[in-house]
Amino acid sequence: MGIIYIALTIAGLWGALLSFGFIQNDWLLIEGTIKGMVPVTLIGYMPVVVFTLSRARRLGESNQEPLSSVTLAKTMDPLLIIPVYAAAFASGINAVSNIFAQAVMPSLFEIVQRPVLLLLILVVPAFFILRRYLVVLRRGFILHPFWKRLIKFAVMTAITAIATVVVIVVNVLLAADLSKLPEASDMMNHHLIDEGGGTPTRMSAYQMCGQSNPSNWTEVAALTGDISDPADVTFELVAQRREITLASGAKIDTWTYNGEIAPELRVRYGDMVEVKLLNKDIDKGVTIHWHGYNVPNSMDGVPGMTQNVVKPGQFFTYKFRAMQKGTYWFHSHQQAAEQVRKGLFGSFIVEPRSGWKDEYDEQFTIINHNWETDQGKTMAFGTEDQMQFKQVEPGKRVNLKIINTHNLSQKYLLQGFDYQITSIDGVRIQDPDLLSDDTAFRLASGGRYDIVFRMRSSQWPARESEDMERIVGELTELCSSVCFFTQWH
Repeated sequence: MGIIYIALTIAGLWGALLSFGFIQNDWLLIEGTIKGMVPVTLIGYMPVVVFTLSRARRLGESNQEPLSSVTLAKTMDPLLIIPVYAAAFASGINAVSNIFAQAVMPSLFEIVQRPVLLLLILVVPAFFILRRYLVVLRRGFILHPFWKRLIKFAVMTAITAIATVVVIVVNVLLAADLSKLPEASDMMNHHLIDEGGGTPTRMSAYQMCGQSNPSNWTEVAALTGDISDPADVTFELVAQRREITLASGAKIDTWTYNGEIAPELRVRYGDMVEVKLLNKDIDKGVTIHWHGYNVPNSMDGVPGMTQNVVKPGQFFTYKFRAMQKGTYWFHSHQQAAEQVRKGLFGSFIVEPRSGWKDEYDEQFTIINHNWETDQGKTMAFGTEDQMQFKQVEPGKRVNLKIINTHNLSQKYLLQGFDYQITSIDGVRIQDPDLLSDDTAFRLASGGRYDIVFRMRSSQWPARESEDMERIVGELTELCSSVCFFTQWH
């Protein structure tokens, strides 16, 4: 009876956990968990209540008298033992599922999977239990030596484990096969879009009905915003292939805008910006996506969604009003993982109307990128992959605009100065804390930080050249990524 009560207590805990989740969270957040757990919990625990509990009570009453062979045979009743296994397996499936595969919004097929998995796992122990019960009915109850029972239990456990692994592996392989993406997909037809089971949007409703061009739809190309005013500032960017040599002499085969690494587009808040993009020789086509910047839909270069790709020999003109101040960047979005890695990116800086010199004395834009060169992989700020020195007068207030274009986060250390992070991804921070010079910071992929510090008025003590080399080595190791080295006199 003790094992049965433990099983029922665990069932109560599962129920309490689901109830607590429902009370604490919105139904939308808990719906998937309930749909995934309740069926397998009911199938696992209801037989314990319906079959096992009553039989266990009757056996408990019969224990008041000397045990007969009939009573001992009843202890092998499958309806007494199998439900306990089912309850244990159900708890294991629920625990593993909630840790490794939490259901968000399971389909009917996904809901049925767990009960089916439970039944398949039960096949092996059920076979051994039924076989043992039939033997007892024919020959009577025989208590075998402990070692023999232990071996039988180990064999049953091993076969059950193997069957469980096989079922899970087959399920994973089938799921992996079903999740394969096609070699190519039509970006203009989204009738297979997964909308989470909610109310269908107009897109899927029209597609399913075969009405792909209803008269009341608006073309994305028409979503330009108000661009009737003349441009306050214009740029021309030519996408082209070029071999560039870094400061170390390493050569990189790049795809660039205007034949240079990371051109800077600098405008002022409120400007009407016009950027003409020409594709000279990038065969896969190019666009410009304004990373983190709000622009009208038709001016955001996501091929197949907001604009067509600009093929070799073609051009496209982006025009929008700059209504966000801060540090941003732009890059091509046609296979962005490849094109950004090859060099199709640049910085987009939106200054206040009064300019930046009211706040800072010096300003530097630093784009960090990892390159594949003829000498192996290296990291560089622009074309500089070696130590850089900037001369700044003592007491000057300096603003570093740091942009990480690498596809992984990067760690930085500003050595020798207490500093403030005044802006994150173009958004100003109110009353930023002053951070000590031994505080490193990590910048996410595609992220931007504005760092502000004041140049010290005192000099570092004079050191021998070999001491300076040692210090530089220590700083580089401490950074684990890259350091900023600043020289003053």
